[in-house]
Amino acid sequence: MLDKIIWRIFVNKKDILNSFSGLDSEEKKGTILEILNSLTLKESADIVTELKEAWGVSDAPVAQVQAQAADSENSGEAKEEKKDFELKLNEFPADKKAKVIKAIKSINASLGLGEIMGLVKDLPASLGTFPKDDANKHKAALEAEGAKVSLV
Repeated sequence: MLDKIIWRIFVNKKDILNSFSGLDSEEKKGTILEILNSLTLKESADIVTELKEAWGVSDAPVAQVQAQAADSENSGEAKEEKKDFELKLNEFPADKKAKVIKAIKSINASLGLGEIMGLVKDLPASLGTFPKDDANKHKAALEAEGAKVSLV
């Protein structure tokens, strides 16, 4: 059946194209949908398969296709990697306050005890901006003392 439909379309291609020439895009879509609605599910599936092959379309999810398109658009651009990170102290257990203060002092020796006490009293607090490796090292040291820390 599908072969007959395709053959009729092929044979009558000029007539079909001429009948579409005076239509706007909404009328064309309506006519095509009317034709497709008259087909069986199997015939419709066969047409979809043939169109995918003819147009080089895959069954990849739309998000995956969009991601691939974005990657190909950005392939010429060098992605700038963040080099410095702000170290933020979000919270810590009250019983670990002395150890956290000691860890902060070892991270930034220029801070005085009063400044550190002010930081730990008013959370979240910025402990400074550091290169990536140092920021990760400082984060690990604070987390070892029970603090919750983030890099921004």
